[in-house]
Amino acid sequence: MCDPETSALRDPSVARSIHFAAKRLTYQDGWTSADLPDLEQELHIHLWKSSGRFNPDRGSWRTFASRVVGNKARTMLRDSKAVKRSISRLSQSLNEEVDDEEGDAVELQDVLDLEQYLAMTRGPTRTEPELVALKCDIDRVLATLSPEERVVCQLTASMAKDEVAQALGLHRATLHRIVQRLRQAFQAAGLEEYRE
Repeated sequence: MCDPETSALRDPSVARSIHFAAKRLTYQDGWTSADLPDLEQELHIHLWKSSGRFNPDRGSWRTFASRVVGNKARTMLRDSKAVKRSISRLSQSLNEEVDDEEGDAVELQDVLDLEQYLAMTRGPTRTEPELVALKCDIDRVLATLSPEERVVCQLTASMAKDEVAQALGLHRATLHRIVQRLRQAFQAAGLEEYRE
């Protein structure tokens, strides 16, 4: 029987898989070749943490490791491109000097209104009436859900799906079906634009 923790460190094909996944990430915006050791380490740590889920009856250690590493690399790439955390997003200091309407040099924070500030720091924002309407629409949909679906909806807002499944003691396939029902409920209510 294969010991995943030992294999993760000693199996050359697993080490190569981690290296190539990390190397591919360095070709994406926001990462450089200098990040390669950090990316490899993050992938190694994730594989080590996931090794408890390895079941030799379902496949080989190499296949398991390859899938775990590939999925983590895709997640890292997706997260890096998220609007809120985008590495490629321009940053600007609020203390940077800019010209105001009269042409005087002032700090950026002195000329920004709240809506502009929120747009710079959090991405696209909604007006107060839009937020009130959205909350009403969401509350209306939540009222139609079963208690289990409401709990899943709340947890998936702040946790990864595998963490939600583990916290609720659900199989991932069961959780996936519940999430699909939630998506359908929100789409039926005309809220598909707010998904994710």
